[in-house]
Amino acid sequence: MKTTVHRAAAEAGNAFVELKTEKTRILIDPVSPYDADTVDAVLLSRFSPDLVLPDPKTPCYVSFGVKALIEASHLFIHGVPLTFDARILKERDKKPVRIGDLAVHVYPAGNCGFDARAFLVEAGDERALYVNRLTVTGKKGRFFEALVNDKSVNFIEEALPDAGEHEYHDHEALRAAVSEALGGPASKAFLCISAYDVDGIASAYRACRAAGAVFVMDLSVAFILAMVRRVSKRVPQYDSDRVRVRFSADLATALKDAGYGPLVHAFGNREHKIDIFELNRSKRRLLFAVRDEHFLRALAKELDDVKDARAISAAEDGINIRPVS
Repeated sequence: MKTTVHRAAAEAGNAFVELKTEKTRILIDPVSPYDADTVDAVLLSRFSPDLVLPDPKTPCYVSFGVKALIEASHLFIHGVPLTFDARILKERDKKPVRIGDLAVHVYPAGNCGFDARAFLVEAGDERALYVNRLTVTGKKGRFFEALVNDKSVNFIEEALPDAGEHEYHDHEALRAAVSEALGGPASKAFLCISAYDVDGIASAYRACRAAGAVFVMDLSVAFILAMVRRVSKRVPQYDSDRVRVRFSADLATALKDAGYGPLVHAFGNREHKIDIFELNRSKRRLLFAVRDEHFLRALAKELDDVKDARAISAAEDGINIRPVS
């Protein structure tokens, strides 16, 4: 079995992996176009906006959560809905996936991304382990570490680009940052976070709820979380306790045009929707999930009393907490 790491650019993280025998060729996490006639299957381990959409002629293996994020991102990036056929990799599958003369063992790898998967590929006596951004924590991390240290296993670790500018990998630190930002005198705090960082959003929500605050998400976050609702009960939803949804007329229209009218109507229910007037009247502490600094500044201009508010953002050396004004 030959393993090749293809570089789409000079950046170390911009790559995909090819595993090939005399009879079978598979690709993992392709980020550049490929000839579908020469590929037997494509495996997707985690979500990234850089992933190439699977060719209909090539069998695609992916978890439900990653597939849902790919489809949701296509709607937001290209303005049109997308559905693609795929063979869903369930978290508790025991039998390997057979692709030609390859056997692919699939393992949950939630510490690598939302509903992510790791692949142990076997061809006869040869074995190769693919994990995207290995994090050695908890039972799963120790399991992968044991495989990495096994001399008979070829370890392949590539890092797909993050789901957005603000994606958080240390969720314990994120929860601590949210608790700190909401623990001061200000009634409002802002969290810059990618709408596709589902695990990060879930962690921030738990810390927000523990602080007795209300988690305020925009329509794009509410939609993405609704798309992955069936994957995990830990993911907050528009109708969860202490969650409110800020509306955008343009985005609401786009979602309706894409066939999600009933869901937009549910988001707009009086119990779930919140506008600037109500936000400014609220006496409760509020945590706003915003896409980036641009959206943070635009929202802060509409809100009263943000003098002592603090903003949380991802940084190369960890998590940054700073005053908004």
